[in-house]
Amino acid sequence: MRMKRKIIFDLDGTLFDTLEDIITAVKDTFSELRLDVPESLDIKKSIGWGSRQLFLSLLADKACMADAALKIFGDIYQSRLTAVTEPYPGVPEILKELHTDFSLNVLTNKPKRFTLPLIEYYSLKELFDSIITPDDTADNIKKPDARLCSMDILKNAVLFVGDSAVDMDMAKTCGIPSVFVTYGYGSLNNSEPSFIIDSISGLRDIIISSGI
Repeated sequence: MRMKRKIIFDLDGTLFDTLEDIITAVKDTFSELRLDVPESLDIKKSIGWGSRQLFLSLLADKACMADAALKIFGDIYQSRLTAVTEPYPGVPEILKELHTDFSLNVLTNKPKRFTLPLIEYYSLKELFDSIITPDDTADNIKKPDARLCSMDILKNAVLFVGDSAVDMDMAKTCGIPSVFVTYGYGSLNNSEPSFIIDSISGLRDIIISSGI
């Protein structure tokens, strides 16, 4: 039997539109800490490298408050994890379609306690063979750390789908063809993806045209 070809997906900004719930939780965190609330755009720009880096970036000279902010944020965000968050249009459909012939996997910098409940809430967990968060690594490793390339989830993958330079750099480091989705809230910066699509359904054309 032919082994299923592996596709790796980022989570936030790729499979799920989590932006508004994250922004709201971050703003509420700053309010509770009695700090100036950052602008939505500044929060958006800081997303992608994990929660700690998000707050280190936003707190700037008050970085010593990062641990306190993370605890407050975690409680707030957990309480509104699916308030307005939902899969991007076409995501459940394309995942169910690809699941027949491909091994689908998630690699995210989102903590496990947020990742699994979100995927389970929308009844998508059974479509993924692996769901890897920093909590599933020995040293809480996050994308685009090259050490992740040694994980089985990334070995011999045929596509890495994401919405940020973090994802594109991770794919390049591991030698995996990358797919950048323009509908997310990340940015390419100077990264050069193998493919660019405007909707998740574009994966069909990539698979057909490249013979994956």
